[in-house]
Amino acid sequence: MNKKRVVWLFVTLSLIAIIIFNLSNAQDTNTLTVEANVILTTTNITNESIVSIQIVPDYVYLGDVIVGKLSNETSVIINNTGSVEVKVTSELVNNDDIFNYLQLKNSSGSWKNIGDFTTNVKTKRTVHIRLDLRNFDLNLEDNIMGHKNDIKFLALAA
Repeated sequence: MNKKRVVWLFVTLSLIAIIIFNLSNAQDTNTLTVEANVILTTTNITNESIVSIQIVPDYVYLGDVIVGKLSNETSVIINNTGSVEVKVTSELVNNDDIFNYLQLKNSSGSWKNIGDFTTNVKTKRTVHIRLDLRNFDLNLEDNIMGHKNDIKFLALAA
């Protein structure tokens, strides 16, 4: 093989290795799982109240969070895909000593702990999320990398 082909082959294999490495590491991050009731209706039913929401995106990464500090703030959008205004609440899927310090707020509200957060949604609403470890008082023996939990958003007719 000539020298150009060897260099080209080396560069190509290196790029493939980097892409595979990045894709495998991309899975080691925080996730956000959403739940919604999807209801099929016929177009001739006009008086039925349909409660349905969609959360975008389905994944958020809060970055490195130092005990005693606030995390980066991120946001999700709650889209009301039903036919009535909804009241949305949030809860952790799994009880968690760290994500119990998760806080949410809508654009006009104040920060609330995850179990205390509610917001009304007519069409869509931006919800801001952060992890507040300023009052975190549990003893950790080591750093916790890639810690995850899911948030369940529940919608009821407002």
